[in-house]
Amino acid sequence: MPDPLKYAIVERERRYLVAAIPDGVTTVRTIIDRYLPGTRLRLREVIEADGTITHKLGHKIRLGEGPAEVA
Repeated sequence: MPDPLKYAIVERERRYLVAAIPDGVTTVRTIIDRYLPGTRLRLREVIEADGTITHKLGHKIRLGEGPAEVA
């Protein structure tokens, strides 16, 4: 049976709410995540400051209870 995590990278998710963009930030990107209902598939759209758009398709696998660790 093939290893389902063969190409996965473990992420430990942390979320922060900041009042303003910190000093020294030189690059700003807009990120829009769209999830396919009933799946763990995500289509991420990254929009650069110059208008360049990149699309990334991702699939998350939970490694434990809650969203703390995903691969």
